[in-house]
Amino acid sequence: MISTRVKSIATSLASGAAELTAVALLHGVGAPAAITFSVVQLLGSAITFTLHKAWVFDAARTGSVAAELSRAAPVLGGAFVLNTVLPSLGTSVAAMPAIVAYLASQALVYLLWSFPLNRRRVFRRTTPGRSHALGLYNLGDEPEAFALAS
Repeated sequence: MISTRVKSIATSLASGAAELTAVALLHGVGAPAAITFSVVQLLGSAITFTLHKAWVFDAARTGSVAAELSRAAPVLGGAFVLNTVLPSLGTSVAAMPAIVAYLASQALVYLLWSFPLNRRRVFRRTTPGRSHALGLYNLGDEPEAFALAS
């Protein structure tokens, strides 16, 4: 069995590859930094949420996508803001190349914001049979099984 953390890192790498390609393309055609990083965050959020639901946290058949997105919205929104503002500041204030600013921001936001909040708030681990105020519960006996209640 692949651990949740390893799956999450793989998801971040896949999403990051798509995002990095988009940064290079948009920066290459002269798009402003804020627009480039905003578009890239929308792409990354869609990829990440889909892979987290379907694979990382084994929540593919656990309920309404709309309800799950509402629980994930603060995490995705925070990551969107952080990953738009930080690399924009990196390119404009610190004169970093767009790719370097993007990579630095992605690493910081993943480690300090996205993974911890997805794991603890959106796809929270619980013990079998116990429900929580957020409506989250454990689907099975696997120690890494996570799911969202519908």
